[in-house]
Amino acid sequence: MHREIKKNLTTANVIRLVAHVSSGPIIGKVTAIHFGWVRITETAIGPTVVALVADRIFLGTAGALGSALSSIGGALAITGRVCVFAVYWQLRPKKALAKLVTRDVTQR
Repeated sequence: MHREIKKNLTTANVIRLVAHVSSGPIIGKVTAIHFGWVRITETAIGPTVVALVADRIFLGTAGALGSALSSIGGALAITGRVCVFAVYWQLRPKKALAKLVTRDVTQR
């Protein structure tokens, strides 16, 4: 139950971000492409990558699957945070940037 709530909150944030970034007529297309990519990744690519990491990197030992899941989960969490920061950086208000630049110049 907790995992489903967390997934729904993430989905809601993605929908808000798509609506903010996209223009009106193409919001549906962008959302469809995003959800299509997410579904393909989570059902086809994700398990295959976990199995390859468990077999090749952790050598198929007794705890290889758990180690592969945690390693890939951590890597994806870091990648996700970097991507969210990159999107935020591109969408930040220009006034905030002007304050940072002005503050930096005056401190020199």
